[in-house]
Amino acid sequence: VIQEIIVTTINEDDSCHIAPMGIC
Repeated sequence: VIQEIIVTTINEDDSCHIAPMGIC
């Protein structure tokens, strides 16, 4: 689970950023 959060943070995309946990 932590890895998914890190990937989302690195992505810093608009769609992913809004998603709760980076589930795009």
